[in-house]
Amino acid sequence: ADGSPVDSVAMLGQVLKKLPDSFVNVTQVFLAMTPLLKFTDAGSGLEVDFCINNRLGVRNTRLLATYCECDPRVRQLGRLIKDWARSHSLVGTPDGYLN
Repeated sequence: ADGSPVDSVAMLGQVLKKLPDSFVNVTQVFLAMTPLLKFTDAGSGLEVDFCINNRLGVRNTRLLATYCECDPRVRQLGRLIKDWARSHSLVGTPDGYLN
């Protein structure tokens, strides 16, 4: 392993797959602009997109967190939109749709 983001994402994916009681739907996405690992926390149902060296992703996450701090309805609205998009097969980063 050369310590690349792909190697790191692959290694974390292997670890999470060994913890099926904690994490489900573990998927490695290497064809994205930034390699990422998608998984769901089994306890809370929280979906996670984990990537390395993605400053834009960090900035977007902070922006969304700030919106949620301003008004708790933002989180509910975001989940509603994502659920709607998923039910219409519009979710997924590799094809450029809503993430």
